[in-house]
Amino acid sequence: MKHHLAIAVAVLVGASLLIAAGRIYRRAIVWEQTHNLQPLVLPISLNPGTIRTPEVTTDLDRDYDIVVDFQGLSIQSKKDRCLLGVDTAIPNACEDFPSVIDISWKLFEGDKLVSEGGSEKNPGAAWSDTVERSIGKFEGHEGHRYTILLGVKKDASSLNAANPRIKVQVPRGLWEDYGAGVFLEKLEAKILAIIGTLVLIGVFLVYRFKPKSTSAN
Repeated sequence: MKHHLAIAVAVLVGASLLIAAGRIYRRAIVWEQTHNLQPLVLPISLNPGTIRTPEVTTDLDRDYDIVVDFQGLSIQSKKDRCLLGVDTAIPNACEDFPSVIDISWKLFEGDKLVSEGGSEKNPGAAWSDTVERSIGKFEGHEGHRYTILLGVKKDASSLNAANPRIKVQVPRGLWEDYGAGVFLEKLEAKILAIIGTLVLIGVFLVYRFKPKSTSAN
């Protein structure tokens, strides 16, 4: 009787671990599929004028960066840094190549103006395979939809060859944190699934090779 009870408990434990693993893994997959860390990537022209973006849906309660992304520019190039206006802290550093980036933005939720700003207050840039010139940030909320109205005030058409794109995204410094969270949940699910499977295999082997009881003559 005790032997059968132990087997039943072990089966229950193994099955519970597998169920828990499935739920955790599904939660990680759903989060991954329903949370977009970069909800807008839109090619634009930097000729003077206005640009209205499609609706941007944010699915996290946090700040989002607004950047203009360029391909083929280099952090090693003084000209590129100057044209993007990221060497403003160095006096007279860009007399030969004045900045052509002067972009204002307004953020609307429906017809309501939520926030506004401009590139002159955000001279930073991130350099990797592409260059991301910051022009501002705003506080996003889960499930809210926004439209951005850009005003290109200077003729920056010389940078159109670098395929400029306007992006709305969670700050890149946090991407690894969100990715690590999803990775750890998947890892936890896999460990629980392995343990649960081993428990059930152990139960099967114990039951399969249990010595048969013999009756006394």
